[in-house]
Amino acid sequence: MTKATAAHTQLTEAEVEHRLQTAEGISAVAGHYLDDAGRDLVRRSIRGDITPEEVADLAYARITAVRD
Repeated sequence: MTKATAAHTQLTEAEVEHRLQTAEGISAVAGHYLDDAGRDLVRRSIRGDITPEEVADLAYARITAVRD
C-alpha cells in the first residue's frame, strides 16, 4: 500500500486513538458500529498508511467475504 500523502504529518498513537474515537462516535450516532477489523482500517487511514479509497476497497472485500 502507498502512503496517502507525502506531506502527511506523523501522529502520536494518542492522537490516532482520539481521532478513531471521534469517528466511532459519529458512526454510532448514525447507527453504525466498527468491529476490530474496521477499527484497524480506520487507524491505518488516520495514520496515512492507506487512502480512503483503499479503506473502502478493503472494507468491501471483507464484507463480501464474510457474507459469502
